[in-house]
Amino acid sequence: MKARIIGMVFLMTVIIAFTAGCKSTSTSARAWAWVYADGAVYKHGGVATIEVTRVGTGQYCIQTNPNILEYLSPIIATVQGVDLYAAFINANTCWSGVCDNYGGHGVFTADISGKPQDMSFTVVIP
Repeated sequence: MKARIIGMVFLMTVIIAFTAGCKSTSTSARAWAWVYADGAVYKHGGVATIEVTRVGTGQYCIQTNPNILEYLSPIIATVQGVDLYAAFINANTCWSGVCDNYGGHGVFTADISGKPQDMSFTVVIP
């Protein structure tokens, strides 16, 4: 559990470095976005715009304009919340699922018990 928390803190630090202040759209990431729990994109930047479609509770399909995503394209995502907020997040970049009609890339959020739950998150496409 301690290793998981340390890993989550490290990932959050990386995301914060990409989105520090959310004031500039210049970034080394190809695309990044801060997404509300309802799927609305609050802030974004990079060479492509991330578009999000919420398809179910805790289920968000990710597309970019222009399209920079390919099969197995890496997606880095983290849940946003108060300090030490415990939750799960998963990125699917290749397996069949609910996002097939949107290009196949998705981000999925759940509460600490594993039950799907809508949550705000940040997503980065390096």
